Amino acid sequence: MATFSSIPCVLCSTPIPPNPSAQCGSCLASQFDLTSLLNSDLHVNRCRRCLRYERPGGAGRWSHCDWESADLMALCLGSIPALSKAHGRVGREATLDVK
Repeated sequence: MATFSSIPCVLCSTPIPPNPSAQCGSCLASQFDLTSLLNSDLHVNRCRRCLRYERPGGAGRWSHCDWESADLMALCLGSIPALSKAHGRVGREATLDVK
């Protein structure tokens, strides 16, 4: 079994496993602004008659999603262009880790 040594975070000196940035997760999060990559103007279309949601990309693909369901969350996340480009396609088959 391999053992890894720890290194101090370059900003706060917390012992961490070695990584390319040599920073802990908290320091990385405080220095990187994810909101700058995301467009705050997002629209998801819902049919007023049948209450189905239009899938990203349009083309007449509509699906029923329960309110506050994993399917609706995947549909909304798939509508964010920055997430689609960075992590490939996000769709119904996406696994959501909600804590």
